[in-house]
Amino acid sequence: MPGNESEDPDDQRALFAAYEERTKQLYDARGAIAEAVAALTAELEQRRREAVTLREEARALRDELDSAVTDNRALREEVEAQRLRMAALEEALAKTRRDVEAFRNMKVVRWSAPARRIVYRLRARRR
Repeated sequence: MPGNESEDPDDQRALFAAYEERTKQLYDARGAIAEAVAALTAELEQRRREAVTLREEARALRDELDSAVTDNRALREEVEAQRLRMAALEEALAKTRRDVEAFRNMKVVRWSAPARRIVYRLRARRR
């Protein structure tokens, strides 16, 4: 290609200008990519910090939930113990009522009622 050496200087200047323009565009693109990478790196670091914070909050909430579950379990056991105690007390009360009713129905209590009334009245007068 003998024509390449004898190319017109205007063509060479145009090629050189195109080369310079393309080089400038590549440097601009490279700079834009570097800025984008820097921005994305900063955003990634911020997201990582947020993720660490969220993990810590989640861990604290899990601990709080575990504590609440433990407290709930303890309260349920206490409620069950109170129910059993209440049932035992109700049973004891019913037995006591039956015993009092049986005592009231005894002949000695029924026959001594008038005498006891007199004794109670006399005691009240002394005071």
